[in-house]
Amino acid sequence: MKGRGHPRGPARGGLGAARAGPVRARGGPGAVRAGRGTARGARGVRGARVDPAQQAALEAQWVSVDRESNVSAFTGNSGIKAPLPNNPSTGDISSLFLTDEFFDILVEQTNLYAAQHKRNNPNLPPHSRAHEWFDTTRPEMKQFLALSLLMGIVVKPGISDYWSTSPLLKGSIFNSVMSRNRFQSILQFLHFANNSQFDPNDPDRDRLYKVRPVVDYLVNKFKTVYIPEDHISIDEELLLWKRNLSFKQYIPMKRARFGIQMFATQGICGTPLFTLAKNPAEMAMTLSQSEGLGKVELSFPG
Repeated sequence: MKGRGHPRGPARGGLGAARAGPVRARGGPGAVRAGRGTARGARGVRGARVDPAQQAALEAQWVSVDRESNVSAFTGNSGIKAPLPNNPSTGDISSLFLTDEFFDILVEQTNLYAAQHKRNNPNLPPHSRAHEWFDTTRPEMKQFLALSLLMGIVVKPGISDYWSTSPLLKGSIFNSVMSRNRFQSILQFLHFANNSQFDPNDPDRDRLYKVRPVVDYLVNKFKTVYIPEDHISIDEELLLWKRNLSFKQYIPMKRARFGIQMFATQGICGTPLFTLAKNPAEMAMTLSQSEGLGKVELSFPG
């Protein structure tokens, strides 16, 4: 066994040396990897070759510049720019954003969609809820939204359970505000935009068309009701959404992981402002349009 082991020892060492020989000639493993990277970089995308002189010119354009951001002086008067009582309640604050104009959008589009649905479906089954539909109003839409928000606080297994007469489930105010069938009817026809003006086959269509009127209204309200401070931070948020959506994103490090990416700003007082901006640069442009903020410039360390 000892005699047989001696030839194998040098043989293995020789093989290792043979493998290591070319590596040393090329400058070590790092050089091999670098050479491969250079070759791939020279080929470019999908195997297309790039002129070495052009590649060198492109690399020469990358320079390190250490400069301070030229940010205009802050001239805005931060804070809430709307009249409020001395001790404002939650309703007083929400009414700054959810005004009658907001509810009129919901009422108009919901009634319009219900009429379109009944007109486009003349042969509805006898038990369809659409046969009992009548136009909603602003006060009723406010009640509907209030009950919807309350459902996020008082959680029950299903919508019908909020109107249950079972001793184990009853006890809420839902029965005294709106009937179950009426709530479900409004929920069925709730709309924010006119479907007849939307072309789903248009490649340049607005992906947020279904909620665009509400988004534009709220963004405008956020900019006029409240002016942020001179020092703000910008961060991204992920709104949980797991159903089909063309611009849904997957970020494994986020708690939600799947959803709609949003960007939020927060001032010194801790007031968050949200927007559906596509990137921080678009967020800065939105902030620049606020009165008195001046120019907003983004700088990143490193």
